[in-house]
Amino acid sequence: MTNDSDFESKAGSIPPQTRGTVVARRIRNWAARQLPSWIDTANTKQSRAYYREKDVERIPASIPSSNQNVSLKQVFAAEFYTPAHAEQLFSGFKKLGWDSARTSPFRTSSEEWATRSRKNSGGMWLNLGTIVPPGSKQNRGVATSELPEGFSAARAEFLSVSPSLSCIIVTFESTSQMEARYEEIARSSVGTRLLRIERGHSITPPGENKRRMIAESREGFRSDILKWFKSNLPGAFSASGNLELFPTGELLFVDGFRNGDEKVPSLWRNYLGLDYGTGHWESSNVAGLMFAHPVSHDENQKGHSVIYAERSELRRTENALFGGDGDEAYLNRLSIELPGFVGHWGLSALLRLYQEELSVVRDGSSSARSVDAATAIERLQRVTSNSIDISLFSAELPDAFPFMLWSNCDFTTQQDGMESISLAAASRQSSMDLLERLGKSDRAIRDLLVQQGNLISAMEGVRTQRNMSKLTVIMTALTVVILLLTALMAVPVVFPKAFQADITSESE
Repeated sequence: MTNDSDFESKAGSIPPQTRGTVVARRIRNWAARQLPSWIDTANTKQSRAYYREKDVERIPASIPSSNQNVSLKQVFAAEFYTPAHAEQLFSGFKKLGWDSARTSPFRTSSEEWATRSRKNSGGMWLNLGTIVPPGSKQNRGVATSELPEGFSAARAEFLSVSPSLSCIIVTFESTSQMEARYEEIARSSVGTRLLRIERGHSITPPGENKRRMIAESREGFRSDILKWFKSNLPGAFSASGNLELFPTGELLFVDGFRNGDEKVPSLWRNYLGLDYGTGHWESSNVAGLMFAHPVSHDENQKGHSVIYAERSELRRTENALFGGDGDEAYLNRLSIELPGFVGHWGLSALLRLYQEELSVVRDGSSSARSVDAATAIERLQRVTSNSIDISLFSAELPDAFPFMLWSNCDFTTQQDGMESISLAAASRQSSMDLLERLGKSDRAIRDLLVQQGNLISAMEGVRTQRNMSKLTVIMTALTVVILLLTALMAVPVVFPKAFQADITSESE
C-alpha cells in the first residue's frame, strides 16, 4: 500500500508549485475522497503516470518465453454419495437417462448396477458414458445436459468405494477457448493496477495481476461445475455448497518446462500456483506427468489440484495402443487412470467436509441458554445423520483401501536425505488419521449435545413448574372469587323471608 503523501519518495521530488496549483490539488484530493470511483487524487494520478512508465519494462518481462506453452485440456471433478444421498443419486441417473438398459450405455441399467454395487464390498467401477450439450450429434447411450461454460463434452464414471460410499468422477473436455485461457492471460499486456483505498492506494504489478486472473478463472469454472452437480447429480459437496474442499483437478499439457535444470519456469510457476505447495509429485509410470497440490492460498481453492504433463516427455513413451502421438492419443491413455486417481485422492476432502460440519455444530452448541429445545433436537438430528456416515466410513474404508483402483497411477516425491514418499500411501494414511479424529470428535459432540439436551430439558421443566405455580395461584384466586359470588347468590334461596323483609323495608 502507498499513501498519497508518500509518492514523492517513489517518483522523485515534486517541483515548486504556485499557490493556485496547491489549492487546485487540495480541491481535487477532497473530490477524490468523496468520489473515489470517479476521481483520482493528485498523487494517485501521478502514480499512474509513474507506473505506466515502469510497465514499459515490466509488461514484457511478465510474458513467458514463446517456447513455453500451457494448454488446459480437461478438468476432473469428484462427487461422493453416502446413504443420505442415494435418492438424489438415482434421481440424477433418471434425469440423465441412465436408469434403464435402453437409454444407458453398454445396454445395461446403470442404476441397477449402482444399486447392486452398494451391496458388495466396494472396488467396482462403471463407465457411465459421454455427456454432451443439447443439440449436439448423439450416438446411442449419450446423455444430454447443459454443461458449464467452456466445456464441449464430459465423460462420467461411477466408482463404488465401499458398500455405503460411492463416487462419480466427471471429466470435462475443454473448448478451444478454454484450452487457451491461461495462455491468453499470461501473454496479455496487463499492466500495474492501482486500487484506491482509504488515504492511499494498493499497487499490484503485472505478474501478480496475471496470477490473480488465473485464480479467478479457476474459481469460476469450479463454481460452475459444483452448480452442475447440484442440478444433475447432487451429492455431499453440492448439497453442502462447500466450494473450498470440492475435489477438482485440471490437466495441463505443457511445452518448454523441462529446459535445463529448472523443471518449471519461474513465471509459469507463479501464475499457476505451482510454487505454493510443498513440492511436486512425479508419476511412477507415466514419464513427464506431475501432480501439485495445493496451488493457491485462496480459501475457495483448497480442493483444487494441477496435473501437468510435458509433451516432449510423453513422446518418449510407447503409445501406439492409444493412437500414437498427439494430444488426443495422450488423453486416451491418461483417461484410463486419472479419473480413478482423482476420485480416491478426493476421499480426504470428503472427510474434511464432515470435520468442518462437526465443527459448525460444535461451535453452535457452546451456549445452552441461547438454544431452545427445537433447535437442540434439530442439531442432534444433524449430528446423528453425520454419525451414521462416519460410523460406516470407520468400519468400511480400512478394508476398502486395498481394492482402490489407482495402483497404476501413483505419484512420488523425494525430499533431501529422505526416501521417496508415495502419494497413494500418504493419502491413505491421511484418510485413516482423519477417520480416527472424526470418530473422536463425533462421539464428543454427540455427548455434548445429549448433555445440552438434558440441560435444556431441565430448564424447560423448571420453566414449566414456574408456569404451573403461577397458574395454581390464579386458579386459587378464581376459586375464592367464585365461592364468594356463589355465597352472595345463595342468600335469597337460603333465607327467603329475611331477604323479602329487607326488600319490603327498603320499599317503605
